[in-house]
Amino acid sequence: MKILESTDVGTCRKKLTVEIPPDEVGKELEDIYAEFSRSADVPGFRRGRAPRYVLQMRYGRAFTKEAIRKAAEQGFKEALKEQGLRAVTEPEFDGLENPTRKEDEPITFSGEVEFIPKFELADYTQLRPAEQNLEVTEKEVVETLESLRKSAALYQSVERPVQNGDFVTCSVVATLEGKPFEEASHPEIIIEVGSKRYIKGFEDGLLGATVGETRELDIVLPDDYPVEENRGKQAHFSVTVDEIKVEQLPELDDDFAKDMGDFETIADLKDHIRKGLEQSLESRKEQNLRESIRRQLLDANQFDVPPSMVQARLNYIQAVQDMELRRRGSSLDEARHLNQNLVGQNQIRAEEETRLSLILDEIAKRENLEVSEEDYRVYVSNLARRENVDPVWYFRRIEEQDLHAYYERNALEEKVMNFLMIPPEDRAPAPAPDQQTEESQAAASTKMPESAGDEK
Repeated sequence: MKILESTDVGTCRKKLTVEIPPDEVGKELEDIYAEFSRSADVPGFRRGRAPRYVLQMRYGRAFTKEAIRKAAEQGFKEALKEQGLRAVTEPEFDGLENPTRKEDEPITFSGEVEFIPKFELADYTQLRPAEQNLEVTEKEVVETLESLRKSAALYQSVERPVQNGDFVTCSVVATLEGKPFEEASHPEIIIEVGSKRYIKGFEDGLLGATVGETRELDIVLPDDYPVEENRGKQAHFSVTVDEIKVEQLPELDDDFAKDMGDFETIADLKDHIRKGLEQSLESRKEQNLRESIRRQLLDANQFDVPPSMVQARLNYIQAVQDMELRRRGSSLDEARHLNQNLVGQNQIRAEEETRLSLILDEIAKRENLEVSEEDYRVYVSNLARRENVDPVWYFRRIEEQDLHAYYERNALEEKVMNFLMIPPEDRAPAPAPDQQTEESQAAASTKMPESAGDEK
């Protein structure tokens, strides 16, 4: 194998032009014939006894093509190793099919692949979580109380023109440059006028409308519209007002407290809210400490990441969001309409999470941190408890969906974060590789508990 050319063709994307000597193809071809001839069923010959020349006449072209492919894959793999590249995508080959090539001539082809970049890991040995003096404030208590109040709100229909603060049920038929605009069309949607959660100009266009009235709105889609190709285009909205409602919030008095549960007064309800907030404060503190470590790592290590890895992370983020929104009776598409910055926010999050994953992976190597079977079991069990499901069922689901490697990876990242959460002066030195292997083998001997519950 010889690398003829190495060229950067994009972000974390390399094109290698490689030459494979003809004898490598010959070796692959011999292996293919040897394996196939043992079981070849050719008319006129006993199974596995067909002569080589017969097989060549019948399958020679296909076998040669397969031998070239195998030799190219192996040669490209060696080329990546020689270049010190860790591929994250399957190579895309070009030039393998050359009908004028002779048997004694080398194969010259190119392959493109995305790779994990090499980066100089910034010093992390002195990182420490940024301490914060958190306490439950009266503002948080009031905000939680107000949230309870809104959840108990009633909505009453009114017979008057639309005003700011109204909840307007309407049907929307949208077109974009004269063509149907399906993503913005809704047979029934509720708009909180004045919330500024919809496309700029849409809510204002409903002010003064009455029930049964249809408003024709021409709006230029903003520069941060989720679908990039539609930005700056003019959309037409035909909006029919079906109902106008106003929100009626209950009074924050003792009667409201009694409706919320076993409370005699509004003061009792506020005390209950405060205690609940205090119970979750420790979790919030740890989350903030971990976020401070993450932010320090990201700020100190700036480098490009493979687009395919970012896209995979983005797909996961959006799938989780959509699942959660659908559980609440909404969807990701609706959320994008309400929050026009959601797509950009998710993209930034996906890029940062991908970069952080590579940073933590490098720290794990430096510190000889690995995930033992016990580490993995504890991590997944904790996840199951947080989601209030049976850990045995959770383990089984992971295995059935072939997600073991994904969760094991997450367990490793959490182990690295736990290491970084320890103040530098208190961190134990990394175990020697031999010692760590013994510990991993001992942990692996502890079997996972067998099924002890119903499938959920």
